[in-house]
Amino acid sequence: MPSSSGNVGSLLGLRTSGREGSRSISSVELNSRPGYPRGGFIREGVGAGVTRLNALTGLRFVAAAMILIHHASVFGIQLPALALDHGVSFFFVLSGFVLAYVHPSIGSAYELRAFLWNRVVRVWPAHLVMLFVALILLNLPITWAFPLNFFLLQAWVPVWDSYFSYNAVSWSISTELGFYLAFPFFIHRWGKTFWWKLPLATGIVAATIHLSNIYGLTGHRPGTEVTYHGLVYISPLGRILEFVVGIAGCSVYRWLKPRIAFGSTVGTGFEIAAVSAFYYTMSGYIVGIFDAGASGPMRAWLAHSSSLPSCFLVITVFALGRGYLSRLLSCGVAVLLGEISYPLYLTHQVVYNVYLKNFPRGPNADYVGLSICLIASLGSAYLIWRYVETPARKFFRIKTKRLAIVHTAYSQPTTTTGEASPDGHSGGMPPRGQSPIAARR
Repeated sequence: MPSSSGNVGSLLGLRTSGREGSRSISSVELNSRPGYPRGGFIREGVGAGVTRLNALTGLRFVAAAMILIHHASVFGIQLPALALDHGVSFFFVLSGFVLAYVHPSIGSAYELRAFLWNRVVRVWPAHLVMLFVALILLNLPITWAFPLNFFLLQAWVPVWDSYFSYNAVSWSISTELGFYLAFPFFIHRWGKTFWWKLPLATGIVAATIHLSNIYGLTGHRPGTEVTYHGLVYISPLGRILEFVVGIAGCSVYRWLKPRIAFGSTVGTGFEIAAVSAFYYTMSGYIVGIFDAGASGPMRAWLAHSSSLPSCFLVITVFALGRGYLSRLLSCGVAVLLGEISYPLYLTHQVVYNVYLKNFPRGPNADYVGLSICLIASLGSAYLIWRYVETPARKFFRIKTKRLAIVHTAYSQPTTTTGEASPDGHSGGMPPRGQSPIAARR
């Protein structure tokens, strides 16, 4: 077993030579056809040196289910005294972890463009579908907030009428877009810069809280007034720490993976302990400890993000996959549910609102209505995943394959000996008048 010696730098800085995650999935893959130079295409998914973490895919559904239950209060159903909206915080931490796992480095402008395009293709098509579904089925007017929603910028404007307009839950996808834009900065030389980037993310969150206090911002309220709810709870600035902690969690996972040797029983014990910690933080105990002397903005952050340490713990432990719970979440059904968790999250509130618009709730809890809506949400999510998300990803792979071939053609080094290249000319560029793709044929 590899030596367990190491310091904080090796723990958070990915300074290991383990087999898993040895390079970014977005790096240019090799074309195996004879005579082809190093080049190829960018693949979104499991590639060489990267193992799929199915347990984390299953956990995505668990987090989405928490939000579905959280919003079930509109049916008059008594919910457990848990902060189920912490499922959003879980998503943010998980997002940082997964992106750092799949893209441990972004080494060129080409990889940067491919990464950003990949992220857009991942979230935008399903968002657009549900934006127009909400617009039509709920008979919503087109307001100044519609362009912001269209381009997933609504969470960047900290006013209720922007971030909660149309399909309200898409605010978190808008926040995620901010994370995607910040990711190349945070992941760049992470092994040598984590020591100041983690405090930087903490300082950004602290600044949003401090500014809210200085300007006396009020809590959430409908309208166009800037509120600390929009700045601390909604905006990418107020939630960036959760995302960066996810990146750090991936570093911890990489450091632990080759060093642990315990079996399934001990692994299950760690998984139960991690889930128990998450339950404990959702119960509001941490908020209760700090609530007495905290300002309104600080209480808002604690109320929605205080599960950050336990989210980090759950994701890291389940990524290791040593226990029976992680194996359960890795089964085919759990993985499929995890795959459709994103469209499930996007569809459920529109389904709830459409149902309640046509069948207003009476004085009693409407369990039948909730059941109908859950089934409809699952069905709609599967259809969007099958007929919107999957085709969009296939389209992305085709386009990036062509772009990668062009990029490779124009990035081949010029020969220094003056000898002809396999293409019949003495340089990395194709002959004049011939396209790079044609030159490869």
